Amino acid sequence: MRLKPYAQTPEAPTPIRPSRAPSAPPQRIDRPDEVALALAQRAKEQLAAGERDDARRTVGDAVLVLDELVNDATIARVSVMLGEVLLALDAPQHAHPRFARAADIYSRTVDRQGQVRARIGLGRSLVALDDYVGCEVLLATRAMCQDPAQLAEIEAALRAAGGGEVLRHAAHGEDGVRAPRQRAPAVALILK
Repeated sequence: MRLKPYAQTPEAPTPIRPSRAPSAPPQRIDRPDEVALALAQRAKEQLAAGERDDARRTVGDAVLVLDELVNDATIARVSVMLGEVLLALDAPQHAHPRFARAADIYSRTVDRQGQVRARIGLGRSLVALDDYVGCEVLLATRAMCQDPAQLAEIEAALRAAGGGEVLRHAAHGEDGVRAPRQRAPAVALILK
């Protein structure tokens, strides 16, 4: 039995024309800095309202816009905001690269507050990933931090990481951190 091509069969339906024109490729965003900041802020608000799924989707949108940013200050600020939301959503594997990028950018600036915030987030994300290098990052950040609220956040993260053992060793001048010998390049850069 020989098959006929589709168009030659007598019972072949007429081709369906699309009801609308094909969608255009995505256009560049006019003000990506403002859009990224607005999306990151919206994700934080959604998280505070308990809308975790919406916050996760908003973070996904913000990450797409983040790729279009060129201003380092905005990249760092948005990365920290998204990293904090991702940590709250229990996604430290996605928060870590955001905090590492922000910490790298802030290490080249004079914004001490932003640098401390990024390093706290980086330490917390590493601890959440069961990487004790996070404790080293938090201990180094504690030495440079002067804000009582941030110090309390660092202490809480260190207690959660080592049940207080890390703090006890650090208070006695011992290296209470069980870190691997080889550090990740981004973390080694930050600890300098």
